[in-house]
Amino acid sequence: MVGKSGNSSINPRSYDLCAPPILFDVKQKGKTIPAVGVLTKAGYLFILDRVTGKPIFGVEERQFPTGDALPGDEVWPTQPVPLKPPPLARTSFKREDMTTVTPDLNKFCTELFDSIPGGLHAGGPFTHYSTTPSVIFPSSIGGGNWNPPSFDPGLGYLFVNTMDFGSLNVMVRSSDGSRYSRQGYNGINRFWEPESGMPCNQPPWGRIFAINVNTGEIAWQSTLGVSDSLPAGKQNTGRPNIGGSLATAGGLVFIGATDDSRFRAFESKTGKELWVEKIDAGAHSAPITFQGKDGKQYVVITGTGGGFLGDKSHADTMIAFRLP
Repeated sequence: MVGKSGNSSINPRSYDLCAPPILFDVKQKGKTIPAVGVLTKAGYLFILDRVTGKPIFGVEERQFPTGDALPGDEVWPTQPVPLKPPPLARTSFKREDMTTVTPDLNKFCTELFDSIPGGLHAGGPFTHYSTTPSVIFPSSIGGGNWNPPSFDPGLGYLFVNTMDFGSLNVMVRSSDGSRYSRQGYNGINRFWEPESGMPCNQPPWGRIFAINVNTGEIAWQSTLGVSDSLPAGKQNTGRPNIGGSLATAGGLVFIGATDDSRFRAFESKTGKELWVEKIDAGAHSAPITFQGKDGKQYVVITGTGGGFLGDKSHADTMIAFRLP
């Protein structure tokens, strides 16, 4: 889909499918369509007929700028974009999108963006990495990544969690001139303040969505995660997250995923956060549920922290919750 590249500067997120696909049925006009859904790192959710492979809600080839590619790269002029649902992660950045969460964070991020004449290289979807330090949204971790979605067949809702922050990299040519490699800028690989892990774009920084697979529309979205270091009243920012959700027949969606060391339950129908528990470390995993020998239902999550998000929490725990 992207085209060929001799220098490896092409951002492959249009087809980078790190999230596992999920099977479900779409119901339209009295018919049941066997479907498969997959979320790309670019934040696009493709819903396809799993028998024919055809998009259920349409996909169109859209023109995207190619003029910022590295010399020698052959960039395909279009990319496939699903008509429904809309992108589930931030795909662009402009200077006016800079965070104002705190004066200190705004100062750090603004000075970082303005550290070269004319500002960092940034733009819309499929902006290419450049020899000028570049801000790319979503980040190289992706809008969605190893986040297995879950599904409620009664509601027809697919639950997907994503994150909204950028990469900060520059393409550096090798000494023999044969290729480019992607490196951090000023020792930073993400477009955030590295000590606090707070992104430089305005929140939300992490979200969970319910997609009505029968219509392709967003049924609801909620922020996912809190920033504990912020003042009261400003903490509900959402947080970077890697990990999946679990939908239950009782109308709940359980999820860890965030780097704030929490485990949560949302109401499947409305997206209201019903319950949250502080745990030992970030649960960058997917929960499971089962019925124990005692006849009671259990929900289990692992929490170890660390990982690609730079989560500073660390533990080695498996936590089980039991219904009364």
